[in-house]
Amino acid sequence: MKKKLYGVCIATLLFAGVTPMKAQFNIGKAAGGAVKAAKAITLSDADMANYVREYIAWMDKNNKVCDARSPYTKRLNKLTQGLTNVEGIPLNFKVYYVTDVNAFACPD
Repeated sequence: MKKKLYGVCIATLLFAGVTPMKAQFNIGKAAGGAVKAAKAITLSDADMANYVREYIAWMDKNNKVCDARSPYTKRLNKLTQGLTNVEGIPLNFKVYYVTDVNAFACPD
């Protein structure tokens, strides 16, 4: 009888300790994360290029692009001289007039 009571007490303590952890685990978020990971794994090069086209179109619409006479554009052209493509993918460069850092690479 003592062994049985001891076992029940231990099991109760274990379950009581697990309950707060279960409350912090959100199954919906975990499932959403798994879905996003699966989508990221299955993205094709064409999908990425389409996403990037949308992003660049948004950037161009919402930010001023420096013209060819800008010192920023001149510096960028000097730095990227001779860089025309990578593995057959053409490279294109531009400078935006924005306050934050705007150097990034996109798979387009």
